[in-house]
Amino acid sequence: MKNWQASLGVTILAGLTARLFMAWYGKSELIWMSLFALFWMLLVCSRDWRRAGGFSILFILLSGVEIVDIGGSAYIKESFATGALQFPNVLTTVSEVTEIDLCNMSRQVTGSIGLGIIGLAGMLLWAVRHPVYAIALGPLAVFAMLNFIIGNWAIFYSAPAIWFGLAFIIITICRACYQMLWTRVSGIQNLPQSGNLAVTGVIASCLLIGSYLVSPYKFVPQEAVPPKIISALESLNHVAADEDAVMASWWDYGYSSLLFNKLPVMADGGSQIGAPTFMMAKALLAPTQQETAAILTFLAREGGGGISSHASSQNSLFRHINDSATQPAPTIYFMLTNQMTDWVYSISQIGNWDLDTGKPIPVNGNANGPALSYDRLQCKPMAAPSQLNCNGHIFDLRSGKVDGRLVLDGAVRTRQGRQIGGVAFPGKQLNVLQMAEIEQTQTFYLLHRDLFQSSFNQLFHLGRADSTLFEMVYDDYPYRRIFRLQTQ
Repeated sequence: MKNWQASLGVTILAGLTARLFMAWYGKSELIWMSLFALFWMLLVCSRDWRRAGGFSILFILLSGVEIVDIGGSAYIKESFATGALQFPNVLTTVSEVTEIDLCNMSRQVTGSIGLGIIGLAGMLLWAVRHPVYAIALGPLAVFAMLNFIIGNWAIFYSAPAIWFGLAFIIITICRACYQMLWTRVSGIQNLPQSGNLAVTGVIASCLLIGSYLVSPYKFVPQEAVPPKIISALESLNHVAADEDAVMASWWDYGYSSLLFNKLPVMADGGSQIGAPTFMMAKALLAPTQQETAAILTFLAREGGGGISSHASSQNSLFRHINDSATQPAPTIYFMLTNQMTDWVYSISQIGNWDLDTGKPIPVNGNANGPALSYDRLQCKPMAAPSQLNCNGHIFDLRSGKVDGRLVLDGAVRTRQGRQIGGVAFPGKQLNVLQMAEIEQTQTFYLLHRDLFQSSFNQLFHLGRADSTLFEMVYDDYPYRRIFRLQTQ
């Protein structure tokens, strides 16, 4: 707007809207992109650098935007310091920080590489046709390129630009065809403005309706927390309001737990980067249930503040955890789920970590370094009763050999999440075969010995809870189990 009073009013409105946005989402980098567009358009429309600069400063003051340090982004850090300790960055294990190439970027944004290319071409044509606006929106293109620095979550904000380009090129082609047809029929070269607007409106409406009608149902993502787990969380509503109790589980369930049972949680989606998430991973991977109970008790009693108070070294921290294991603490409800079986790969990347050096700790003999997993096998019985054919390999459950080589440290059989049999083989091999019977189906897992011995596996999949430490209060295997920690 060339009128400075109107321009001032729009700037004030933009600044207040940005402040509201910051209160809701708090992503300053998005506001800086808006500021760039505001400054550029002010400069172009008024040709007055003083107005552009002054109004931009006013926008900054009203919006409360902060300086953004891309290099200090949590999305690209490997670790975070607490005292002398270096805790792993949990975000490195989530899918939104994964970098994807341009082809997959197009496929994720539009569902088709071809449509993505046409959309990008449309954006380039629009930029040539409207360079002033293109410069104003330029940061959006730069933001999309952050995929190659901080992961694919940045693409989310730039996806509409590709769809805009697709719509622009389709509408432009349709308007060109209409103009050629109009010229041939009427003999008039100039297209009426009303006709232009009508064609644009019709084509845009058709695109909107068409995109709705052909949108695949599979585009709707699955629920992050399945209904069966929600039911388990709701079961904790029986906990008395005056009971000093907390909920312990993986951070993905934090918000849902707060919503459905109101119990305080040790970690949630807003605090997953913090040190307690590492401690929860250590509790799940602990080789003994005593160690798991000590970590959970410590977190419930002292939380992140306790970690900071004993952050001089890793030995100092865990010495304090073990020494204070019998001290009074709130009642702890500990939920384990089948989803966590798939998440073990990420959980182990977090938990197998050296806090003194800030580096991952490779698991002995493990090809994936610090990462452990439940490797599912396709097995069928053979003529010999003690042999199985799993993924084309012969497993001998009498000797522990696979294809004639001693590979297995042991083999166990479970039924409905409780161990009903097992055998240990001589030596110290690194693999365990876990055969799970659930109703009429059998599932076979090959897992590292460390994962087999972990508290998560012993409590959830084997049902081997130390009754002096853990009391099962909710059992719906194979979906979820909740234990009550027997605190002092």
